[in-house]
Amino acid sequence: MKKDILILGAGILLLANSTMAFGGDGQGSGHGNGGGCRGDVTCMQERQDQNKNNREFKSQRGNHEIKNGYEEEEEGERHSYKKENQSNDVDDDHAKKEAKCMQEMDDIKNGEKYGLSKNEKEYISYMREEEKIARDVYLTLYKKWGLKTFNNIATKSEQRHMDMVKVLIDKYGLEDSTVDNTVGVFKTKEFQDLYDDLVVKGSKSLADAIKVGLTIEDLDIYDLDRYLSETKNPDVKNIFQKLNKGSFNHAQAFKRQLDRNGGTYEPQFVSVERWEEILNMPKGDDGKPSHGKEVDREYESGDNMKDEGHERQERNKRQEGKGFFEKVWNFLFGWI
Repeated sequence: MKKDILILGAGILLLANSTMAFGGDGQGSGHGNGGGCRGDVTCMQERQDQNKNNREFKSQRGNHEIKNGYEEEEEGERHSYKKENQSNDVDDDHAKKEAKCMQEMDDIKNGEKYGLSKNEKEYISYMREEEKIARDVYLTLYKKWGLKTFNNIATKSEQRHMDMVKVLIDKYGLEDSTVDNTVGVFKTKEFQDLYDDLVVKGSKSLADAIKVGLTIEDLDIYDLDRYLSETKNPDVKNIFQKLNKGSFNHAQAFKRQLDRNGGTYEPQFVSVERWEEILNMPKGDDGKPSHGKEVDREYESGDNMKDEGHERQERNKRQEGKGFFEKVWNFLFGWI
């Protein structure tokens, strides 16, 4: 290795000596003894002109590199500013949704009471625990894998869904099936076993965890579709429609994450046709197809920014590598 380095250094020195001997162009000027100037006025003038051209070229190249550096820095600042604004927009949208939801829940709480069938009471109790299953599993899997989609859905949506069902429980004087709000603790054995099983499956890999998220939303939609087809109570119908809309958005968010992580999911509860309809459903105020509206990506905000930040880091690494070799080249041959 040292021998190779010495040979390379000798070659560079030889090239340098040859260049200086032949007037800097490697060809020789043809003036004087051995190609040097040695008092030849014309030759000396040519050498001065050549050196001047070299200095001007280096100056232009240096200015270009500085300009590029400024442009890259400005681009980085614009990128950071854009991401910061996008994050603020997501927070603002979430705050508006929270305010709107609270107003709607107050209207239901203080509004007229309607008749409630035995089945509707069971549906309310069941959905209270089913929404807690979603929240608790997502919080647990977020701690395991760090995927922000889990945390966003759990804290921004599933907890709100639990609170919405609680409004029905309080208004109609029903027993709350989730007295213990501790994560992973359920009153009924059915839900306790379901929670434990889903956490075990979701702990195998990130792709398996995302599939668990899709399974939960698949089950929620299946139950809510059935309950909505049978319930007559306006309050129950109103809130269950909102829960279903949320599950549509969650299913789409998890599907996009699964695509990024190289997995597939087949519906376990709803039909394949219903599942495809949900995944291709644009965002609508009632969760139904509403052409021209964008899909809600609020729940993936952190993960998308992380992915884009990773891509930018990779581009910067490639650019830094390119800049390194340019500097080495300029160092070795810039004086020619």
